[in-house]
Amino acid sequence: TLFLADIFLPNSFLRYLWVFITFITGPLGIYFFLEKIIFSNVKNIKQKQVVSFAGALYYMLNLGMVQQFYVQMEMYTTLYGFAPWVFYTATKAMLKGGKNYLWLVIAVFFATPMAYAITVFVSFYVTLFVFTTIVLFSFLIKKNVGVAKRYFCVHAIIIGMSLYWLLPNLYFGFKHSDFVPQSRINA
Repeated sequence: TLFLADIFLPNSFLRYLWVFITFITGPLGIYFFLEKIIFSNVKNIKQKQVVSFAGALYYMLNLGMVQQFYVQMEMYTTLYGFAPWVFYTATKAMLKGGKNYLWLVIAVFFATPMAYAITVFVSFYVTLFVFTTIVLFSFLIKKNVGVAKRYFCVHAIIIGMSLYWLLPNLYFGFKHSDFVPQSRINA
């Protein structure tokens, strides 16, 4: 997306464009996640929309997020903007499969810049893993075994799309982890 915008906009504006895109997509993702997934069983449509809007507004205006956008670092703004969409598309793919896998691939593709530091991805993935596992068990109780297959597909897609940066990190961890305690940067 930024490559296409680079044709029309000056380079100095691209960072701010990305920050603005993530600032908009985050609350939209939370809104759809709350409305279509979390509150999907609520019959009163107006009530569902108001509560989802309040959740998106809280997501946008809580102090932690305001701090992330006051001094921007792209991996955190990307996490803010696309984590709700990964949660939403992962849950939809688990529940329905089909074309929702494509939406999951798109969401994970746009969320990959958050993996600049592996700790951000690990904390995000552990949270996603716990959430999807809870969803899985709630459907296994209802004897819906098809969700289990889609659960493994969802995690295979996310890990598979992250291998291009995950494998070099794992290689360094296994082969050169003794370099970290021997460093003398701040000694």
